[in-house]
Amino acid sequence: MPNKTWLQRLSTKGTIISLTISLSFILPIFFLYLLVPETFQLTWKGRFSYLLFLWLFILELVLAWDKISTKTTNTSKLKLVVIIATVAAIATIATAYVTAEHLSGLKDQIVELGKLVNVPYQKYRSEWLLTYSWPLSLEALFLAALFTASILLTYGIKGLKWFSVSLFFIGAHGSFLMIDTFYPRGTLAALQNLVPPIASSVTFVLNGLGYRAQWFHYTWYTLSNNELTMDVTTILRVSGGQHAIPPIAIYWPCSGAHSLFIYTFVILLFIKSAVSPLHQRTVLYAFPSRLRAVTESKRVSFLLNHKFIRPFVEATGSFYINTFRLMPAFIIFSVGALGTFFVNILRIVSITVIGLNTGADALLMFHDYYGEFFFITWMFLYLALIVYGPSLWGKLSRLGKNENKSTPKTN
Repeated sequence: MPNKTWLQRLSTKGTIISLTISLSFILPIFFLYLLVPETFQLTWKGRFSYLLFLWLFILELVLAWDKISTKTTNTSKLKLVVIIATVAAIATIATAYVTAEHLSGLKDQIVELGKLVNVPYQKYRSEWLLTYSWPLSLEALFLAALFTASILLTYGIKGLKWFSVSLFFIGAHGSFLMIDTFYPRGTLAALQNLVPPIASSVTFVLNGLGYRAQWFHYTWYTLSNNELTMDVTTILRVSGGQHAIPPIAIYWPCSGAHSLFIYTFVILLFIKSAVSPLHQRTVLYAFPSRLRAVTESKRVSFLLNHKFIRPFVEATGSFYINTFRLMPAFIIFSVGALGTFFVNILRIVSITVIGLNTGADALLMFHDYYGEFFFITWMFLYLALIVYGPSLWGKLSRLGKNENKSTPKTN
């Protein structure tokens, strides 16, 4: 019997539950788009990441459809009603929150809460931290918590595994927004220390392109409430273009340090949950036939049964198997990490070159609206390559073999 298509595998209960939870995620984000559409154009300190979350969620929903259908097949009508009511209630809370945030006095209360939790807007003389960055960060974390609760109450613990990538993505987005709210301008050393290698690489590339670039650390002091604090910022100074641009301060969000962390966790969750054909081609199955013949000989078999040698051989074999079994995952992770690093370098170089040839206004626009697309595009293309690359390569290889067989030989 041929394999059923995705539409043929639809189950009524599974479809109802999945549509309900999908609509519950779409509804608050849709209302946000109606209220503040301009913020969905911003890739950093904006709400464009909500659209990416929905895309990842739908993708994971399709990939886990068989498991979801199996789990929801025996769901009773009473439990189905309870699940729908619970998800609808959570969606109502999320929609009411984002609506009240922009149409009533809820945002003012959030701002007052920010003062109570010591958002450092006075220290850095930036009301923007309190009136925009803080509410946006709290909103992202609140929605992430509600979405996670919906998945947990609907599908149980297994649901968190099925939708681990999308839930982690929106949770990480909110977390990094919150970190940048309380530690703005690169004042969190743990993340800011990742900037110098990227700044050095960017300088090398720009100099290679014919521009004059240098980077250095700039120390600045802040006096707030009779307390003097010292912060160090990485500065990039570039010249040699048609337009002069001011020195560029590179903070950890600008360098893409957060994208390295997001990549790390997303790819680890993806590798853990995905069934990759690469895992079936480990070095385990390439054990040399010559060595296998030696181990099957009588003399070696006698030695292997020795009470001291046998445990050593078994431990060595276990190490061999477990080490090489992880090789494909290690290669996938390493290649993607290097790609993310170079994509961040390419993004900063592109932003700088645009500023040098078009002006500072174009630099800021590209930074705010388009810069994050470098990492986003790379991440999606790389995941697609992991999933579909082996099968595509196999089809191309078989196609090449068939063409060679069909080509008539000439003497």
